[in-house]
Amino acid sequence: MNLTNPIAAGSRTKLHIYSSQNPALLLRVVRFLSAQGIPVELGNTFVKFPRGETAADNAAAAVKAMGFRVLTSMDAFDPDQDTNMASRSKQLLDDENTPKGHVHGPGCGHDHHDHVHGPDCGHDHAHGHSHDQKHGHTHDHKHEYHHDHGDKHGHKHDHDHH
Repeated sequence: MNLTNPIAAGSRTKLHIYSSQNPALLLRVVRFLSAQGIPVELGNTFVKFPRGETAADNAAAAVKAMGFRVLTSMDAFDPDQDTNMASRSKQLLDDENTPKGHVHGPGCGHDHHDHVHGPDCGHDHAHGHSHDQKHGHTHDHKHEYHHDHGDKHGHKHDHDHH
C-alpha cells in the first residue's frame, strides 16, 4: 500500500486500530500519526490507520512502544479528510448544540432580569389576605415588605411561616 495513493473510501483493507474511551489518548495518537502524514479514520472510541506500509507500520510500532494497545484488523477504511469533515461532523455538532436541561439564552423560556426586593423594586407585593384568615399557617413574624403568598410574581420571599 502506498500512502501517496489514497485507499478507496469504505474498502476493506489491513488496518491498525487503537481503541480508547479517553478522548485525550485518541487525540494524541491522531496527532502523532497525522504529523507523519499517515491517514486516519477517527470514531468516538477508535482510530484506524493503514497496515502494511512501512511508515504506518513504523508508527504503529512506536505507538505500541509508548504503551498504546494497537490491534490489527481487516475492516472498511474511510479516512478523515477535509472533503468529508463537514458531513461527518454535522450530526455530532447538531447533538452538541441542542440545548439540554436548564440553559440560558435567547428562546430559553425564562426571564433573566435582575431581581431585587425593596420599596422601589417594581413588583406587586400586596399581601393578598388578612392575618385573621384561617389558611394553614400563622403570622407571628414581622413583614418588612407587603407581598402576595401566591406565585403570581415568580419569586419567593425569605421569611419563616410558623
